Amino acid sequence: MIITNDMFKTVIENLYEGVFFVDKTRKLTYWNSGAERISGYTAKQILGKQCTNNILSHIDYCGNRLCSKGCPIYDTILDSKERTTELFLHYKNGHRVPVLVKSIPYFEDGKLVGAIQIFLDNSEKLTYKQELRH
Repeated sequence: MIITNDMFKTVIENLYEGVFFVDKTRKLTYWNSGAERISGYTAKQILGKQCTNNILSHIDYCGNRLCSKGCPIYDTILDSKERTTELFLHYKNGHRVPVLVKSIPYFEDGKLVGAIQIFLDNSEKLTYKQELRH
């Protein structure tokens, strides 16, 4: 079997994890079904918007807002380095979801054109940590 671009698209679209792409200006250019499930936002509501508009309102465990300072995907665009971070995102209806995110630089023809972020719901791990503390 030959692996095709359509196969990759099918796999990415159907991952349990959330996946989104941004260009160098942090405009959202791709949003998969896992991202819809974890965040509550549909691709139609997200695509074409700037992630700097605080749509997901990432915050760290200390409550610091990361969209303007400390944003993992922006840092990846700046230095082309992969990074993994635990943080919270804003679910569409208002509550916070703990997520584990991995930000990856995206290159075309050797030039950085944006970044990819893969994220998964980290609620179980957070609950386990809280149980250990008690």
